[in-house]
Amino acid sequence: MVDGATLERLCGLLVHRGFESPPLRQNRWGREMGLFEFLMLFCFGFSWPFSIMKSLRSRSTQGKSFVFMLMVELGYVFGIVHKVLYSKDWVVWAYVVLFFVVAVDIALYLRNWHFEHVAGKDIHAA
Repeated sequence: MVDGATLERLCGLLVHRGFESPPLRQNRWGREMGLFEFLMLFCFGFSWPFSIMKSLRSRSTQGKSFVFMLMVELGYVFGIVHKVLYSKDWVVWAYVVLFFVVAVDIALYLRNWHFEHVAGKDIHAA
């Protein structure tokens, strides 16, 4: 186990030898990292419209995880809070849009759950 003093000396050596991370360059959209973060969010969020279409067509909760969708929503909330408090740039809008897209999927899940229980087919019962 590495104690705090050893870790501090190691970090000092790395910085002294030129291993510190370079500052992010500025561009017209803000920090350069914003573009890559947006692309990551775009790739991750690309599947949600397909999930929504499946929920609309099937009227079933089968193949969906309510807990997973809530955790994704919570992740987007944390992303929005981080952007607002520490890293204000245009990527916050990607988090906001995806938050609402997942909220639609959660609403459809609850609607479909209601349809299943009114019809009397509790598919999650063992």
